[in-house]
Amino acid sequence: RRFYYRDIEAFIIRRTAGRQIANWVLGVLLLLTAGPLIAAYFSERNVGVLYSAIGATLFWGLFVVINTARGGTCQTHIRTAAQVEQLPSLARIPAARKALARLQPLIIAAQGQATPEELAAAPWIALERTR
Repeated sequence: RRFYYRDIEAFIIRRTAGRQIANWVLGVLLLLTAGPLIAAYFSERNVGVLYSAIGATLFWGLFVVINTARGGTCQTHIRTAAQVEQLPSLARIPAARKALARLQPLIIAAQGQATPEELAAAPWIALERTR
């Protein structure tokens, strides 16, 4: 889809729990894989089993570290007067912020900068003040 800069009303970036859920799943897989190997090592004292447990821990731990390093997950939407469209390519908060930082000057150039009076009269500001 194409959007004209002058038509964009808002970017909506909403944090989701995807990163935490993925880390929990990966942590459970780590425990299910390495736990029995560690128990087997303590019962048999076999160094080969210990190396297998370390390998399983490093394997799943690497995925946890990568998932955490990529940043929090989010849903990003773009709002125009006619529609609200999800942007699935911006599913991580750092990527969404980076894209918004690149687009913001272009949108301001097409629409102009909002004055403090316009911002004070905005409906979403008025809603916050009445709550």
